[in-house]
Amino acid sequence: MISEDKASVKNILAVTFTRLAAGEMREKLANALIEKIQDGKDVERMRKELNDLPFATISTIDSFLNTLVSKYFY
Repeated sequence: MISEDKASVKNILAVTFTRLAAGEMREKLANALIEKIQDGKDVERMRKELNDLPFATISTIDSFLNTLVSKYFY
């Protein structure tokens, strides 16, 4: 979806059960973006997405819900 310009990493919610799996998801996404950059496909946008990766919501279910409750506790 990202490589086809249908989504941005900042607009994706990826949740899993373990921190290890969340880390693996983030790593796989980073590697895919790096591969696109190396292939020369939409380099500027892929670099932007790679720079935005730390802001992507890739976490465990518990962490996501904790963030949600903290933000909207009222």
